[in-house]
Amino acid sequence: MVKLFPKTIYKHGDLYIYSELGNGDYADMDFEVEPEDNRSLFISTNLDIEPHFLTSMIFDSISIKLFDENKTEMKFSNDTVIGYSENLYDNKSVWIYKKNNYDEPDSFNSNPVESFDYSFLISKEKY
Repeated sequence: MVKLFPKTIYKHGDLYIYSELGNGDYADMDFEVEPEDNRSLFISTNLDIEPHFLTSMIFDSISIKLFDENKTEMKFSNDTVIGYSENLYDNKSVWIYKKNNYDEPDSFNSNPVESFDYSFLISKEKY
């Protein structure tokens, strides 16, 4: 179970604004993630922003509880990490960068999209 704690400006009831594209994009603050799943936590139009800095701008903290009840819950915040050896808010944290090109067709034509994605991988070795 992942629990996101967005800053007040991004909250919208039980949801949070997950995109600055202005499309009224809202997502749940609590959700399940299966192993090997990917999920975007925030979409930014600023291509120059570092992922750890963007995370600190949007979220006060992030909590992850694994399916194994015997494991400690991981908690990440700007100045603290619990249950993991690396803090995703830290400028020294390892984020995986990937440039993606895909097509978002609509009714009348193709619509090529280019995205620049950062991922923070939770691994057993660092838990």
